Amino acid sequence: MAPDLRLNRALHELLTRFKACPVDVAELRALLQPLPREEFPIGASIYREGEPSECLHLLLDGTVRVSAGSQKTVLTTISAPTVLGHLGVLTGLPRSASIDTVSPAVLIRIGQAQVRELSAGSGAGNQAFRRLMLATMGGLMSDTNQQLQELVTEYGESIPRGAARLQGEEPPRPPKGGGRSGVPASPGHAADRLSSGFDPDLLDELENIRLVQTEDDRRHKYKR
Repeated sequence: MAPDLRLNRALHELLTRFKACPVDVAELRALLQPLPREEFPIGASIYREGEPSECLHLLLDGTVRVSAGSQKTVLTTISAPTVLGHLGVLTGLPRSASIDTVSPAVLIRIGQAQVRELSAGSGAGNQAFRRLMLATMGGLMSDTNQQLQELVTEYGESIPRGAARLQGEEPPRPPKGGGRSGVPASPGHAADRLSSGFDPDLLDELENIRLVQTEDDRRHKYKR
């Protein structure tokens, strides 16, 4: 099978952008290249908010629009390469937003069972796939944190609910005493801080990716 240049470019750009731990790109490419491609025209629906998260996609070419809420408020537009839908697949939660194409798009679809299979293996390609998922997930968390910091800068300590949350629900209040079940909250391990259903082994690798990102940010800060 001839090398897929779009897939090769997408993997290199994603792994560089999100500062992933060392990844065997050749093995990862060999793992993903046989998977079928999907092509969508302009205006096609890829995900609908509230639907089950049955798959994720690797966007190889094109641009998509992310929207949420009853008014279909546009949250952002995203251009290739990127991974779409992996948070829902990894957590088992329904789609938190709708995604539609704003240009012709080419994607690799990976079903939920395939994600588990690709993540579970012990080979270099399987390890690379896990790290790709965690690096892009960590990138989303970093982007969300940056957006929150910008909101705090703009609004101060009283951020209007509509500015930070499209849904009208209040965040759950912790029990008296600080943490779950009245236990005082502490930083602890990632598995103790998150309750979204991630596999502890995946969280261990995410901690390693965060350390790499933190060290990289520190070096850049001192250079300035």
